[in-house]
Amino acid sequence: MSLSYWEATIYRISEYKKDCFVINLERFWGWIVGLRQGGDGGE
Repeated sequence: MSLSYWEATIYRISEYKKDCFVINLERFWGWIVGLRQGGDGGE
């Protein structure tokens, strides 16, 4: 039982980290796009 419990915990943590990574990536990409549109003004 303890093995499956740890497997489930590790899986949950990895899923949580993956979600956080995706959210941070989208936020960072939005910041880059905002800089290019607002700060640049050339393209």
